[in-house]
Amino acid sequence: PIGVMGMDCNTFNGNVRSKETEIGNLFTDALRYTFHADCALLGGGVIRGNRAYKKGDMITLKSLLTEIPFGNIVVMVEVPGKAILDALENGVSQVAGRSGRFPQVSGIEFTYDTAKPPGQRILGATIHNRPICEERSYKVATVDYILNGGDNYTMFKEGKILVSPLKSISLVDVITDYIKPM
Repeated sequence: PIGVMGMDCNTFNGNVRSKETEIGNLFTDALRYTFHADCALLGGGVIRGNRAYKKGDMITLKSLLTEIPFGNIVVMVEVPGKAILDALENGVSQVAGRSGRFPQVSGIEFTYDTAKPPGQRILGATIHNRPICEERSYKVATVDYILNGGDNYTMFKEGKILVSPLKSISLVDVITDYIKPM
């Protein structure tokens, strides 16, 4: 046992790959909090449990490993705001097809319109209620898959690595440590 679910939520593929979800918020909040990052971003495809949880359900290591089966390693990278905006643009580029790249985020709020042409889909984006400044540097917590360009998230490759994948800190461990004190 790790903890108890504090709300009703689900990890259905159609949800985590197309909209902000409670479970996506939990996982990215764990990343942002653990590394004191400005924001955190995961592709919805990292979440694979495809199930519903009720408030009060037990979260176990087994259920967490079912949700996040790939052994993702966490990283933190410093990038300009432009890279974050590009990441959000990439993340919403295939919403209709339920691609795994849909961004589950923490510390970021954004609006988008998939009817707009590529490069113009993000209508607005903030980090901690301030518009993202393209030139300003931000600390982004994510996973090695995204850092290495998975799901076409190539915009983080040139960032300054602050927490290296060589530290081998797993996403499951970060989430476990975040949930246990709750």
